Amino acid sequence: MQQGDKMEALTDLFKRFPGIGQRQAERFSRFIAASSGEYVQHLATTIVEANQVSKQCPDCFVSHESESELCEICSSRTAETIIVVEKDADVAALELSAGLAKDAHYFVLGNLLPIIKDQGRDIRINDLGRVVQKKNPKEVLIALSAHPDADHTGRYVSGYLKETHPDVAVSVLGRGLSNGSEIEYLDPNTLSEAFKGRVAL
Repeated sequence: MQQGDKMEALTDLFKRFPGIGQRQAERFSRFIAASSGEYVQHLATTIVEANQVSKQCPDCFVSHESESELCEICSSRTAETIIVVEKDADVAALELSAGLAKDAHYFVLGNLLPIIKDQGRDIRINDLGRVVQKKNPKEVLIALSAHPDADHTGRYVSGYLKETHPDVAVSVLGRGLSNGSEIEYLDPNTLSEAFKGRVAL
C-alpha cells in the first residue's frame, strides 16, 4: 500500500466516527501523520485498552466500564420511565438536565430509521420490546433529535410500543427544540424544559 493509500485508508476510518465528515477526517489524518511515533503508539495503545475494558449494558446498550454486566444506572435505579435515545452521547446530555427524573432508565436505539426507504438502517426495536417487558415501566419517553429521520423513527417506535405494550404510556420531548436540534449538543436548560413539556402520544 502506497503512502497516499495509507492516508486515505486512515481518513476513511476517521469518517466512521459519529459526526465526522471528509474534511475533519483529513485533518485528523494529517495530525496523526505529523505526530511523534511515541504519541501515536500511546494513542493506539490507549484505544485498544479502552475497547478491551468497555462493555455494553444488556438492558440499555450504553457502553460502560463497570465490573457488573449492567451499567450503574440500570443497576441502581427503578425504571418508572424508560427514555429512548439514539446514541450514548444523548444519555450523557440528558443526565445533565436538571428536570430529568432520577427514576429513569435509558435505551439506546443505536440508529435512526431514514425516511428514504432504500437507505436501510437497523434499530434495536426487538430489544426495546424485551426491556419494556422486563422492566414494566409506567412510561416510555422517546427523546430523539428534532429532524425528519428522528421524527420518522419516533413514530415507528411509538406504533410498535402501542401495539406490543398498550398499557405503557408513550410520550415525546416537548417541541421547545428547534428544527435540526441534536440532543447531544443541547444545553441542560433546554433539555430540562423539553423534558418537563413532554407530550403524550
